[in-house]
Amino acid sequence: MQMRVAAIAREAGDDGSRGEADVLILAPARIGFLDRWASDVEGARRKAQQSLVITVASLAKAGVSAEARVGDEDLVQAVEDQLQSFPATSVVLATAGAEEDPDASDAAQELGSRLQAEFHHLLL
Repeated sequence: MQMRVAAIAREAGDDGSRGEADVLILAPARIGFLDRWASDVEGARRKAQQSLVITVASLAKAGVSAEARVGDEDLVQAVEDQLQSFPATSVVLATAGAEEDPDASDAAQELGSRLQAEFHHLLL
């Protein structure tokens, strides 16, 4: 986790290269098939919220102040939704590798082609 936090802090400009950045951490609510069918999204939202609390606390310890939000389960939709109210000049998609998160690579390609903001895909 510490190495992941350092990589995110570096992308946020914690090394002084980009000045102070406004950071928004977004976690998609990963909803399972049965939960979606039963319209039960609370468990997925709670799990995403727990992940956000840990991430924001770890970033704060590293000196990075961040806002956190739970988003749509679709990464591309979640990012586009948040860009409506958070005017980012740079977007960093931090994901696990293809084995752990098979949809991440496709989402990164789609975001890279659709976003006007500077885009980076950070594999953790």
